[in-house]
Amino acid sequence: MKEFALYQRIRLFSFIFLLLLSYFGIKAYDQLSTDLEAIKYFPISSDLSFESGNSQIFVSSDGTNQYDVIIQAVSQTSSKTAVRHDILLLFQDGILIGKSDEWNEDADQLQQQMVMKGRNSHLFEVISYHHAEIHSENELTTQQMMSDDYLYVSSTPWDDLEQFTFPASSKQKQWKTIIDNGYKQLLNFEIEQGIKQYGLPPSEYYIIPLTRLAPYDQKGLPGFDISTFREVIGKLWENLYRHYYMGFTTKEGKTIDTTGSTVPMIYIEKKGTHLIVLFRTKDGNFHQIFQKISG
Repeated sequence: MKEFALYQRIRLFSFIFLLLLSYFGIKAYDQLSTDLEAIKYFPISSDLSFESGNSQIFVSSDGTNQYDVIIQAVSQTSSKTAVRHDILLLFQDGILIGKSDEWNEDADQLQQQMVMKGRNSHLFEVISYHHAEIHSENELTTQQMMSDDYLYVSSTPWDDLEQFTFPASSKQKQWKTIIDNGYKQLLNFEIEQGIKQYGLPPSEYYIIPLTRLAPYDQKGLPGFDISTFREVIGKLWENLYRHYYMGFTTKEGKTIDTTGSTVPMIYIEKKGTHLIVLFRTKDGNFHQIFQKISG
């Protein structure tokens, strides 16, 4: 109740502040948008659900080895809600190359599309977090869903472009093996260096790349009941939006753009006390996000 009242006062103050600034001819929409866009976890709602949530990657080419990577994400809740907010992250061979978000008030459906330029052969992966914030008379609740997709693209100057999820020819199988080997080397390096730098005993953690997290939202992990694990996921995305999507802020107050960083590796402690997110920015430095898990 206290958290709800405080949250409402913050929003009211932001709204009044916007009106005052607008009255004096100052555009403050971006400031208010920042407050409204921030993803915040509240207890999962039992009155609202996601009817659908989907992310899709496909490629359009003009016949050369250059092409457009097109990402579409759409989600639908069972009814309109106070705030809808979806974010998506696009990775190429385990490196963040694009991010996008869409939000609206008093909405049930969100759609967004992002187009990136591509060249040569790669594995593209997208993960989206679909978020809904519900305001009732005396409480705030949320609802959430994740969706993902991946696509292999084989493209060379001397061969026709091909895109596939599952290889259907010997050529596609060869490209999948080549791309997967490079990707596995990256993930293994990130895990080894992260464990070495932060002293994490690997046997005590579930280690999951962010791009492989979506299926766990509904099935959970051993040792976690599903309601607790969904809370873990909701608070994780709150932290990822603040410290990864928006850029990572160092102790010195410097904000680092995470474009070009590695896919976040999520270390979930098996006893259920905490999780740690590790990723490496393009300057070669590792960064961590620590999240306590309430028992």
